[in-house]
Amino acid sequence: MWLWTNSPEEAPDTPEYIEIEYKNGDPIAINGEKLSPANLLAKLNEYGNRHGIGRVDIVENRYVGMKARGCYETPGGTIMLKAHRAIESITLDREEAHLKDEIMPKYASLIYNGYWWSPEREMLQALIDKNQEDVEGIVRLKLYKEMLWSLEEHLQNLSSLKHTQHLRRIMYMTRAMQRGLLNLMP
Repeated sequence: MWLWTNSPEEAPDTPEYIEIEYKNGDPIAINGEKLSPANLLAKLNEYGNRHGIGRVDIVENRYVGMKARGCYETPGGTIMLKAHRAIESITLDREEAHLKDEIMPKYASLIYNGYWWSPEREMLQALIDKNQEDVEGIVRLKLYKEMLWSLEEHLQNLSSLKHTQHLRRIMYMTRAMQRGLLNLMP
């Protein structure tokens, strides 16, 4: 049944460490090597396959009302999601993270049900793009026998770190002034 991923028993007996770099919420490099999105995902699929990462066996509620068993292999996607969540944990403040978590099920549902070209998907995409502007940095991961750990996150830009609501508002106003959207001078 499983075509892409090794079983944990066949995975290497030593862990492997990788680093994924993010800019504007998008993964752009693995271990310092810049890659296109397709090549990056293919490379992550290789890592995940080798270590048995990314097997999913679930019961789905289909759009037409029936239930179906779904067995999926998402080695690269599983690694990418873990790394993305790790970098978001230090670049998004609490309110930004909560809002993103609230809208993601709706976004996923629209795509799953075939509404990629819908106005509501495009509206959510604009919100997500805005949310991801400061998601930038490097995440170090450990891959080992079906397991995946985020070991550390590094910021590329200290302005990505939001300590308090006050600092968040100052940073937002500063960016608005730099873009010419806000003028506080008489």
